[in-house]
Amino acid sequence: MLSTKKVLLVKSLLTAFLLVSTLLVFSHAVATAERSQASLTHGPIVGGVTHNSATIWLRFSAGPSDVVVRYGTDPEMIQYSEIDAVAPNRKDHIVKIVISELIAGTDYYLQVLVDDVPQLSVPNQFRTAPMPGDDNSRTFLFLADFKRSDVNIASTEALSHAIDENAELVVLIGDIDHSNPHTFVEHGDMWKGITERTGVYHAFVDILDRMPVAYTMDDHDYGGNNTDKTFPWRRDAINAYRYYWPTYDQSGAGIWQSFDWGNVEFFLLDLRSQRNPYLMPDGPDKSMLGQSQKQWLFDSLLSSSAEWKIIITSVIFNRETAPVRTDAWLGYLTERQEVVDFLDDNGIQGVVFVSADAHAGAIDDGTNSDFPEMLVPSPTLNECAGNHENNLGEWSHGTYDNYPAACRGYGVITVSGDSLNMRVIDEFGSIVLTYTISP
Repeated sequence: MLSTKKVLLVKSLLTAFLLVSTLLVFSHAVATAERSQASLTHGPIVGGVTHNSATIWLRFSAGPSDVVVRYGTDPEMIQYSEIDAVAPNRKDHIVKIVISELIAGTDYYLQVLVDDVPQLSVPNQFRTAPMPGDDNSRTFLFLADFKRSDVNIASTEALSHAIDENAELVVLIGDIDHSNPHTFVEHGDMWKGITERTGVYHAFVDILDRMPVAYTMDDHDYGGNNTDKTFPWRRDAINAYRYYWPTYDQSGAGIWQSFDWGNVEFFLLDLRSQRNPYLMPDGPDKSMLGQSQKQWLFDSLLSSSAEWKIIITSVIFNRETAPVRTDAWLGYLTERQEVVDFLDDNGIQGVVFVSADAHAGAIDDGTNSDFPEMLVPSPTLNECAGNHENNLGEWSHGTYDNYPAACRGYGVITVSGDSLNMRVIDEFGSIVLTYTISP
């Protein structure tokens, strides 16, 4: 007969076995429930696109799940390649996938499957960048200064027309949107609000469904009005941006980045996380760029072989803008002159600035901006030119600032060989300002 101690040991082992079995069954049930509930809520958003690769950003309702991305050049998706994604990250169920070995200048189509269930009624589409130096005609779309997604938006008609521009790339120039977030979570909530498929910005989602994106922040999506490198949640803003968007490679200190698109090279500046406060007296110690970013910009411009160099600045570069705009380059004139002198002294050609922040449009041929500049209006805000009458200053080719009414719209640049055309377009799809640079 078994001793009392042995009987107790057997009972303990049986109890432990039953407990472990119950936990395994429970864990399996939870996992199964999570898998059955998981679905795509945001994305695909395509960014970081080169001539042979792209980054796909996805967000799901739950995780883990079996996530597969299909992609190919067949719009019917009969023939495709397939890549398995890692399970969505527990931090808000985000997945990023890098697709490589793509063909330059080619339309690709995407479908996402969760547990073998297709998530998109129609495949998404994007075009890879052309080979560096390719000078065929191409069009770029520029958007900036979105109204908050959690308030009533009078019109998204500008976004509906913008998608018809047949652009290869959309560049977002800050204040996407005006939520003034602080924490990592608040930044994520802001961006999820504007990329929600069933939300008020569904017309913007339509754009992201059709073209890849490049994006830099300004003050209202970085942290708050006129924020700078002293912003207490600076690191949260940078980390959240990298987590919630597909981007190009960046420095560890900020979000500045550059990339080629045929015979164009884009330089996306970070004009918030590196700058000194705008109320600081101007002088050699006051910087918009910070030393690391400035050195990167100068080195990159020197080494660039692109015919056109489009510098994305989230605030106005024009030195003749109205004095009220001290938060722009007007308040950093010493460093601004350093940039101008560098470009002039080194004979760097084909430089164009594209700016935003004023909630209005304008074009200058270099008379007042030293180099051609296009100011991009807001597609959804109700007020024009920041609610200040006649505060845009002097622009050679005019302004689009129907103060105090709205002046909603967007910007477009078309590059064709050695000519470049910039256009400010209103919310109805009509050109209101235009300027062509040609030999």
